[in-house]
Formats: sequence, C-alpha cells, structure tokens
Amino acid sequence: MSKLLTVYAIGGGMLGLTLILTVFAQCFWQTSQGDVFDWNSVEATSTFRWQRCYKHYQCTRLKVPMNYTNPSSGWAGLAIIRVPSLFPTTSPSYQGPLIINPGGPGGSGVSLILRSGIHFSTILDGRFDIIGLDPRGIGRSNPRVKFFRTYSEQALWLDGEYPDALNSSTQVLPRSIARAQLMGHLAEDQDDGTLGHITTENIARDMLSIARANGDDKLQYWGFSWGTILGVVFATLFPDHVGRMVLDGVIDAEDYYATLWSNNLLDTNKTLQHFFQACVDAGPTDCAFYAPNATEIAYNLDRLYDVVKAQPVPVYQGRTYGLVDYSLLRRAVFTALYSPFTMFEPLAQGLADLQAGNGDAIYSLVNRPRFECGDAEDYQYSNQYESGTALHCLDGDEVHDTPAELRRFYEKMTEYTTLAELWAVRMARKNEEDTPNEVWGKDKLTTIACQ
Repeated sequence: MSKLLTVYAIGGGMLGLTLILTVFAQCFWQTSQGDVFDWNSVEATSTFRWQRCYKHYQCTRLKVPMNYTNPSSGWAGLAIIRVPSLFPTTSPSYQGPLIINPGGPGGSGVSLILRSGIHFSTILDGRFDIIGLDPRGIGRSNPRVKFFRTYSEQALWLDGEYPDALNSSTQVLPRSIARAQLMGHLAEDQDDGTLGHITTENIARDMLSIARANGDDKLQYWGFSWGTILGVVFATLFPDHVGRMVLDGVIDAEDYYATLWSNNLLDTNKTLQHFFQACVDAGPTDCAFYAPNATEIAYNLDRLYDVVKAQPVPVYQGRTYGLVDYSLLRRAVFTALYSPFTMFEPLAQGLADLQAGNGDAIYSLVNRPRFECGDAEDYQYSNQYESGTALHCLDGDEVHDTPAELRRFYEKMTEYTTLAELWAVRMARKNEEDTPNEVWGKDKLTTIACQ
C-alpha cells in the first residue's frame, strides 16, 4: 500500500464514516464473475424456499403485504439472498441471520451480498447467515418503483442531470427545479397504485417479517448510511424485537424526516484537507499530484477547476466518451471522498493527468449514465435513482419552497462545505405550489415534486 493511503486518517461525520460498501448498490444484476440468475423464476411465498443461485449463494422471495393495515390490498415479493453460515443451526457457534443494508436510499442488498457477502462472512467468522435484501420497490423486488418505461428513457433523463453543480452556471438551479416538477409528473404517470407504500416504515415492517419467517423474534441488522435510518425506524417501531444492531455512518434522522439533508457534509472540508496533507506526507513518489505543502495542492486543484470551466477536456475511450468539465471534475473529487483508502491514490493520478491535458482517469472516476440502444424494454436496469427519490419524497415532510428560498438554502450550505453545489442539487426540488416558508431552520427541501 502506498504512503498516500497509509498516512490518511478518515475524517469524522457522515462522509468520513461512509464506507466504500455503499457504492456496491450501484451495480447491475450481473456479478463480477458474470453469473446471471433469473429472479422472475422465483415465486414469492410466505415462507422461505431457498434455492441455489449465482453458483455460490441461496435466493428466495418473501411475500409481504403492500399495506400492513390492509393485507388484502396487494402483495410485494422481496428478493433475498444469503451466504449461509459455515456452522449448522444446531451448533453453538451459529449466530443466526444478519441482514445488511448498503444505504442509498434505494441501494440493493442483493448486489451488496453478491459483491461482498463472502467478505462479511469471513469478517464474522462464518457464524452468521449473511442476508441481503432488495427492499420493497427496489432492485429485484417487485413491484418495482418505476418512473421510466425503458432503460433508454432513464439513461437519457439521467444524462440530462449533468452538469449538476449548482454553481456551474446560472441556469442549473432553475433547471433543476423545473426538472423536479417533470419528474413528479413521470412518477405519477407510472404509478400503479403501489408507490405510496414505498416507505422506510414499511421496509422496517418487512424486516420483522423476514426475521419471523426465519423463526426468530429478534432482528440482527447492520446498516450503512441511509441504512442507519432504517435501523432507527425499526428500533423505534419494534424495540422489543431488536437483537443486535450496528448503525454505521449515521444519518441525522430528524434532519432526514424534515426533508432537509442539510448537515450531511459537515466534515467534507476536513476530509478534503486530509487528501491534501496525505499527498504532502506521501511525497512525489507516491502522490502524483504532489506539492511541497497542502496549501499549494489546494491552489493547484482550484486552478484545474478554472481551466476545465473555461475549456472542458474531451475524453474518448472507444464506446465510452464525454467531457471533463467543471461539474464532472467536482463530482470526481467528491466521489473520492467517499472511499479514501481506495480512491485517493487514483484521484491524485487523475488530477496529475488532467493537469497535463489528459482527462481519461478523472472521467473514469465518475459513474456516469451511458445510453445504449437495443432491447430497452426488456433490460432490467437499476432503479436506485427512482426508488431512492421515492423514499426521499414519501418519508419526508412535504415541501412548497420558492426558487428564491431554495437558492438561499444553497447559499447557507456553502458556509460550511465547499462542495455544497453537489449536495444541495439533490434538495433543489419543489412542489408546484409556491408557499413561502422561513429560510433555513424551517425550510423543507424535497428531492421529488410530490403530487
């Protein structure tokens, strides 16, 4: 491991505690080994019927009510995967099932286990059944949250989200608000009557159903990022059913349910400063973006922002191509802060390459949507964008902020983080009504134009 990585100390706060595991929810239905499993062939039942899947795992679907207060109104089929314990259930070493949620919201627990389930099992000495759940509306569970009819529609829409830095031009904030209103219409148009049941409270109830289906009265749970909200909600609803619970990368629940998301980046400036100082300490051999002191490295990065803002750098890698502009460069730096131990070294190399006029490495750090033609209707694309947006909206307080209020919210956020333009854009969404609210303390910013 290079010196650049070994000298780094993770900063506190949400971003510092968020692990690289959160990005595993971004993957599609194909494992790293290329194995594919047909989830449509798995019938949802009220008891577990495990079957072999992806060569080395076991899969099932659990049937749960869409509405727990009215079970006859319809059902959801939860996609569940597990890495079985190394010990038989009769062994004193067997510790039972452990559900792991990667966050998001909208993250796929099945994808997380496909990528890292074996590692979790190893960390825990094989004593637990490692369980990955695609929560209701998400991923392979059905019915799925769906704003778009095809993968192509989704890809084109997401591509329109870029550039997404609110300070990249004077048009980004008003366009973001207008796009949110359109997204609300898309959500309403595609809703089959189930969208209103995609809430964290119902997902918490689903987890109790999973525990009971396994014959347990207590839940064992490990949640990251938004998964900590899910854990808090479960513990609040069912305090007598909490067995062991780990909340990792804790989100402020009151801030989340107020639809603010206003304090998630409190320590991002510290984390970025760690990158600068780690590069200095690593030296020119181990840090490609080296300068004699952190202030000079920060200055060199600011110069790069100015350069690409004035003239974006084209990137062509065959079927992958695009521009490294101001927003993408900011996004690349922001992305690296989530996973310092794995991404600080590539970030330094990418910045050095960009300084020399080559944007390939920086472009590769950002997981941008890619449009592809083909059998789009049959392509089971990731719906993390839609499901995460739905959870933001349905969980949080309703919002009626004016564009002026949204702008003041963003400006307030810039007082404590230099990356506010990348986070506040998530919250620069509003309803169609323009009912004024007081700024800041009582602002309620939503990530979907709720109807």
